[in-house]
Amino acid sequence: LASPLSPGTYLVANGGAAISVNAHAELLDQSVPAHKAYWGTAHGVDLVALDRWGLRADGIRPSDPRRYVIFGRPVIAPCAGNVIVAVDGFPDMVVPRVNFTHLAGNHIILRCGDADILLGHFQKGSVDVRAGQRLKIGDAIARVGNSGNTSEPHLHINAQMPGTTEAPFSGAPIPI
Repeated sequence: LASPLSPGTYLVANGGAAISVNAHAELLDQSVPAHKAYWGTAHGVDLVALDRWGLRADGIRPSDPRRYVIFGRPVIAPCAGNVIVAVDGFPDMVVPRVNFTHLAGNHIILRCGDADILLGHFQKGSVDVRAGQRLKIGDAIARVGNSGNTSEPHLHINAQMPGTTEAPFSGAPIPI
């Protein structure tokens, strides 16, 4: 995968195979029935941007998502493929509020070869692609926002085998 973000300084806020460094890793435990629908996100990576001082935001955990360095940054296709799902219209949440009903918020699923790439938590109204559209590496997708289940504005990305129509995040997770 190519970088889904423009040049800059980014920090992996969640990533890796252990729950101590990646909150998504708890989904690897398939004995919990609620995890099955989100299994594909178990190796997810959450990226935040840093300013020249190494800070993520203007202030200490501001409630306004626009005060975070990554908010509004363009997201680009990290691989060539077909858009399987494109969701837009969910509001950007005030930090630290979250939307537990629509966990990925505004998002797309891009099928690249045999794998699905989920990119999520986009800014409301910024999704520039639609289901069925063919993308090449570097094509504009959306802008980073704070929609869905987010602790602060960030870009979520994960790779997985295709899930089902009813549970699109349920495919086998693929480390990236």
